[in-house]
Amino acid sequence: MSRLLATFAFVLALTVAAPSAATAAEPAKKPEVCGIPPGDGAYSFVRVWNIGCERAFQVASNSYRRYCEVNPCETPPSGGFVKGPVSFNGWDCKVKLAYEFFRSVCEKPGVRFVAEGGA
Repeated sequence: MSRLLATFAFVLALTVAAPSAATAAEPAKKPEVCGIPPGDGAYSFVRVWNIGCERAFQVASNSYRRYCEVNPCETPPSGGFVKGPVSFNGWDCKVKLAYEFFRSVCEKPGVRFVAEGGA
């Protein structure tokens, strides 16, 4: 009887110690959104994961500046947009600029944000 009880206790300990697949994966966190969301008129907001809003706005501003240092940033006459990648200080960003519109999606290991604005 004690051998059966010891086996049961051992199996129970293994079951409790081993996390199940459902609990092992951390659920995706909802992003924090800061700024003025799209609506009536001009807007400028940032959606962040694992970074502060103020820092994300700073990095977004740097991404536009860095992009335009290397690429022509004039809006095409057809009313189109310019876009492309830019990397600096460990950040990898995708920038899109148009007349009265900007968008920057930047990532670093474990950190991500999307900044957007327009009129």
